[in-house]
Amino acid sequence: MSTQRGSTSPDVDQQSQVPSPGEQRPQDAFRECQVQLEDLLSKLDDTRSEAHDDGRLAFQVLALLQTMLETLRKNHRDLKKSNEKLKQTHNQLVSDVKHLEDQFR
Repeated sequence: MSTQRGSTSPDVDQQSQVPSPGEQRPQDAFRECQVQLEDLLSKLDDTRSEAHDDGRLAFQVLALLQTMLETLRKNHRDLKKSNEKLKQTHNQLVSDVKHLEDQFR
């Protein structure tokens, strides 16, 4: 009594679904891709957040530098005015000294 199988294809189908050493099953490969994708999306989100923070910090520094520049310009204008007043006062004093010298000669 020998029994013969009518087809060997069921065995072949089962063998084709079993991964050989070093191969991954499609579900495992898909899960691994999902994990990698989630990791990359998380890193992208972190990078965007850092870039946003860096941009906000750069904007704050720029605003501070702009304020400092405006203050320096105002101080420069004030110093020029003060310098002009000092020149006028000096010239007036020189004139007064000459006038006094002329009176006492």
